[in-house]
Amino acid sequence: MAITTYAQLKTAMENWSERTDFSAREAEFIALGEAEIKRDLARFGLRLREMVTRTSLTPSSGAATLPTDFMTMITVQARESAPRRLEYKTQDWLDEAYPDGDSSPPSFYTLIGGSLYMYPLTTSDIRITYYAYPAALSDAATTNWLLTKYPDVYLWASLKQAEIWASNVDGVAKYNGLYTGALEGLKSAAFGAAMTPGTSRSASQAAQ
Repeated sequence: MAITTYAQLKTAMENWSERTDFSAREAEFIALGEAEIKRDLARFGLRLREMVTRTSLTPSSGAATLPTDFMTMITVQARESAPRRLEYKTQDWLDEAYPDGDSSPPSFYTLIGGSLYMYPLTTSDIRITYYAYPAALSDAATTNWLLTKYPDVYLWASLKQAEIWASNVDGVAKYNGLYTGALEGLKSAAFGAAMTPGTSRSASQAAQ
């Protein structure tokens, strides 16, 4: 059976576990599995082509709220009459260079919490290219690229949570092993993307 939708993932969980007594909590297990996947994507620095996203932001007083799916930055560009790519700097460096903020065209940016700050301050539109976490699954959002390409990652992560709920130590160990193996496949895919000719890892990617 193909596993490309939220409903199919729930059915696969029941098929592989050979139990239906947790059907009312499957959404919880999938959500908890997604939380672990997101942590591991960040922890292992996994960057796949499917995660690359671009959007525009309109700052207020030099700051703009990052998208909710933001993982790490690739590039930041000020969309002025002459678009320019901004360089990442630490907050300490920027505080010393721009103690009063200034309001000329921006050259630098930094990240603080869930916000992007440009220096000098600007109200010009900003275009960011970044790595995004996979969209969360739900009855309304039934699929995403990770489930479509790597359904085993979702299946094992979700079943691991089900076994934790059932207090089944052997089951937790079993699905944790399978999940870890599936992550290795993601690592290989990320490595292949990084080695593609014409791509590069900018210093700004390491900033967050």
